[in-house]
Formats: sequence, structure tokens, C-alpha cells
Amino acid sequence: MIAGLLLLLLSIIIKSAWLGDDFYIGVRSFDNLLNGYGLRWNVLDRVQVFTDPLWYLVLTPFYAITGEVFITTIVLSIVTSLAAIGIVVRFAASTYAAAAAALLVLVSSKAFVDYTTSGLENCLSFLLAGLFCVVLGRTPVSRRMLQQLIALAALTGLNRLDLMLMLAPAVLWVTWLVLTRRLTTWRALLRGAFVCSAPLWVWLLFSTIYFGFPLPNTYYAKLHTGIPRGPQMVQGILYYINSINFDPATLLAIGFALFALVLSREQRFVAGAIGVILYLLYVFKIGGDFMSGRFFSVPLLFSLALLVQLRLRLRTWIAVAVLCVTAGLMAPAPTLLYHENAPVAGEQLKDHRGIADERAVYYGSVGLLPVLRHNNSEPWHGWVGAGREARGRRPQLVVFGTPGMYAYYAGPKVHVIDFYGLSDPLLSRLPIMSPEGWRVGHYARAIPDGYIESIQTGENLIKDRATREVYRAIKIVVQGPIWSWARFKEIVKLNIGSYGPSITAAGQSAQVKEPPPDIETYPRDASVDQPAAVPLNATVRATWDRESDGFSEFWWTDTEVVIEFALSRVDDPAKPMIIPVLRYGRDVGLQFIVNGSEAEAHSLPSSSGSAFIPMVVRGPWNQGPNKVIIKGSGEPVKPPSDDPRRLLFAVRRPAWQ
Repeated sequence: MIAGLLLLLLSIIIKSAWLGDDFYIGVRSFDNLLNGYGLRWNVLDRVQVFTDPLWYLVLTPFYAITGEVFITTIVLSIVTSLAAIGIVVRFAASTYAAAAAALLVLVSSKAFVDYTTSGLENCLSFLLAGLFCVVLGRTPVSRRMLQQLIALAALTGLNRLDLMLMLAPAVLWVTWLVLTRRLTTWRALLRGAFVCSAPLWVWLLFSTIYFGFPLPNTYYAKLHTGIPRGPQMVQGILYYINSINFDPATLLAIGFALFALVLSREQRFVAGAIGVILYLLYVFKIGGDFMSGRFFSVPLLFSLALLVQLRLRLRTWIAVAVLCVTAGLMAPAPTLLYHENAPVAGEQLKDHRGIADERAVYYGSVGLLPVLRHNNSEPWHGWVGAGREARGRRPQLVVFGTPGMYAYYAGPKVHVIDFYGLSDPLLSRLPIMSPEGWRVGHYARAIPDGYIESIQTGENLIKDRATREVYRAIKIVVQGPIWSWARFKEIVKLNIGSYGPSITAAGQSAQVKEPPPDIETYPRDASVDQPAAVPLNATVRATWDRESDGFSEFWWTDTEVVIEFALSRVDDPAKPMIIPVLRYGRDVGLQFIVNGSEAEAHSLPSSSGSAFIPMVVRGPWNQGPNKVIIKGSGEPVKPPSDDPRRLLFAVRRPAWQ
């Protein structure tokens, strides 16, 4: 029975295997390292863009050997996840019933199944969490046990620092017992803790010296946004609600596990439960994430690895399994029913607050089975093609807001400015453009006037004085000689907050550039329809809103697409509007037909080298419905092998960028 459940879980993991765009953000740094540019994302700067150094350190040797990142990462992720599952089943579970129930819970959890792959650190966190729980639950309290827990906690922190919050109560409880039972001395304890935690503090020291900061750049980009605490906590509540709607089995299993662990009154299990509760509160406090279920996957594995060590009655394990399987089948996209093209319904992709089923969003072009089915070894997502095209294009400085696949495939010679700030050392420290209308995990910053020119010339040409002063210090830290005394002084000043007033002033001066007076703006009372994929010869119908987050990317192989949208106000029907277009493959010419008449259109020069080309299209525009036909006057891009879809060009929602 156990073997059968393991095979079932493995088959579902393989069916669901995928890589997300965020994975490619981190892997670009290690690709640059292997190619001699150093551990840098943009080769100009030393910036830590990844939150999971241990995972990338484990992955990089395999990547160096194979020279291929897609299949290598998925295989390593699956093997690591299976090792974690094996630890729970073989070493943690007290009975066969407990092991079987755990497997049924895991196979019903969308959060767990989706993040056994994805390219993110979750799979390695599963393994470390499983090992930690086995040591905590199965080992007699001793100095050796404490050292093992500290070592595993340090490795977990090196893999993802905030997960240490989940392990801390158990480590503190064992430390207290070891000291009160006089199993060691303070001196021996501190010496052992220093040695066992070496992987973490050595990395933090290296990070501070090399990058200039102990924490990853994403910490500043996502947690120092200027968003008031209230809306952020509301977003945290919505993250829980999203999980209940998308993946009811996960929170149900975590809740039952915590209840049973506390009810057991065994101190080691209660300490573990307290750690999970603290981490869940932390997830609430930071507003969750845009990836549905991601932050619940490790707490689920951790809770189960402790729960299965309890000797519960057979009927209890049966009830747990039945409840979780039933809850899993009630989800919009049940994991037990996963197949290559599921889920596909647009409403299953993203809720109204921007929390997305990331696997469903990317699977069609970055899933293992779709890629293998077309005899490919890497994804064919539109950003992959756009990145490859950028390799030989000038200028080689690009502003791009989803910089994972695009930047990785663009290569080291293309400097990408990520306006969300994940990879940018200056933008990550500036407040977001607006405290309203943001999407969790996607906090857009206004690009300071003169910043692009500063990167192009190597001089500090930022016009705002406060921003210029902050950039001066950051530039010394991320671009200057590593062992410069002046650099270390700026490292200290930046890390202790000496530039706090300048950063505040810089944020206040940053404003979103409004369109020129001869460019029509778009209404604020519309809605946006964002289909995940449009089949061949389909008509795309969308209503765009200037304030809506994200953009619509339309996929087709034909050379024509129809877009319909409504305008609530038109001051001058002849005013031109901007429709940003991403050209892919060959440089196809574009023809615009607006409301039945061929329209004059030309592209704007873009000093930023943005991947989206602003096409200025002159009307006539109607108040109310408008119909735009975009035709490619060049030859259509030939699809690879038998791939029925190919991105000819993408259309971003009409908005000034």
C-alpha cells in the first residue's frame, strides 16, 4: 500500500513538474558565476537577488556538469522532494497507518505538489524540515541532539532565512533542557553552536563583504515598500482565504496537526507546533505572497513530520486521510486529477488581489511534460524568445518588470533594470510608486530621472539630490573595489540606516511620469480581462484599465489579432494612444486598423531599450467601444517542430510606461 501511494505521488509530481519565472532570477547570477563574471545578476553590480543561497549552491555543480538548467533543475527537485517524503514515511512515521495518511495528505495538497518542483527552494526546505523533525522527535535530549538541531536550523536558514522562525522554539526548548539538566556547560554550548551554525554565519559574512548587505536585495524590495501596515495585513488575510479557496486540504491538514500536537502535551511536539504558529503569523504579517500556497508548503511538511510520530488510533488516521482527500477533490484544480493541460480556466489563475496559481500560469510553456512532448529541453515562453532576441539588439540596457526568463536568456551583456526592484540595489530601497493598486510581491518603483543615463555612462547623473546621494553610496558598495576602505564605510552607513532621511526624501520626490499632453489617457472605471493563452486564429477581446495591475500577453501563430476595448472619455478622437508591442523572432512590420480605418502608427524611440516597443497609434477613437486590428506585414514566425503555439508579438495593455 505504501509503495502504491508513493508511486501515485511520484506520478502526480512528474505530471505537475514546472519551473517558475522567479527561479530564473536566481539562476542568472550563478550562470554568470560559471561564465567568469562573478556572482552577479547584472555584471555591473554585485547584488544578491536570490533568497535561497543553499539551494543554488547545491544546484550549481549539477548545472555546471550538464550545461543545461531546465531538466537538471526539475530532476534534482524531484529527487530532493522524494528524499523528504521518504524521511517522513520511513523514519518519522510511527505506524504504517500514519505513513499512509501522510502520503494521502501530501498528494491532496496543491501547495505541496506544486512546489516539489518550481525551481524554488521549497524542495530542499522539505528535506531539511523532515530531518529536523526526525531528530527532534526521535533523539534523546543531549548535547549532540542540540548540535544536530542547530546545524539543521542553520542549513535551513541558509536555504531560506525566515524559516528559522519555525525551528527556533524547538531549538530553544532543547537548549533549555540541556542546560538545566547540566548536560553541557555554557562555554561548550556556545562553542558547539558557533561551529554548527558556521554555514549560516559564514554566508552572512561573505554576503556582507561581497554584496555589501547581509540580507538579499529582495528583502528590501518586498518588505520596505512604504505600504501601511493595515493594508498589508489585510493582504495576509486574503492569502489565507485564497488558500482555502484554491487548496482547502493544506490548511485543514496543518490545523489538525497543530491541534493534535498541542493536545499531546509532549513538550518537543508542542515546541514544534509553536514554531509553525509563529511562522504562520509571520506569513500573515508580511501579507503572504503572490504565489498561491507557496508559504504553506513547508509548514505542512513540518507539521506532518511531527504529527506522524504520534501514536494515534487507526480510525483517527483514516479520518484525517478521508477529510484531506475530500477537501483536495473540492479544490478548483484537484492535484489527484492533474493532467498535462490542467488547470486551464482563467478564473483559476489569479484572484482579484493578485494571488496566482503560478503553476497554472506557466505550465503550458514551462512545464516538464509540454516541453518534452515537443522534443525540447527548455521552455518556449515568450520571455525566453524575447530574451534571446535581446542578446544581439542595441541598446543593451532594458527596463523589464518580470526579469527571470527574459534576463537569463538575454545573457550577461544585457543590463536589465527591474522596476519592481528585486534585482536593482537602488530601486529596492525606494518606496513604491503608489500605496494603492499594488499587487503583492510586485511593488513597482518609479525610475528616477537620470538613473538610466547613469548606468549607461557610469556617472551619477540622477537629478534629484536626495536620490543622487543614496545612489552615490550604493554605487560605491555594489560597483567599487571590494576591499576599499571607503566602500566598507558606506557598507556600515547603509546597513545602520544613516541614509534613511535621504531615502525618505528620494521616495517623496519620485513621481510617476504622466503622459505628454498630446497622448490620450485611459479611463479608470474599466476592468481587465487577461486570458492565459489564446488559441490559433482566435479573437482577443479585452477591456483595459490604466490602473489595472499586470499586462495582457496574447499568444498566437497567425499574423492578425483583434483587440476590443472601451473608453469612457475621449477628449479628442484624433489624439494618438500608445499600445506597447513586444516583437519576437523576425522584425515583423505592424499595421493598425482602428475602427475600420487604417491608422497612422509609429514606434517611439526608447532610451531604456524596453522590450515593449511603444507604438503611437492615431485614431479615430470612439467614446465607448473601440476595435483595433493589428496585422503583421512580415512573414509569420515558424513554430518549432509541431508546437501549435508561438508568440509572434505580445500586446501590453495600453498605458504609458
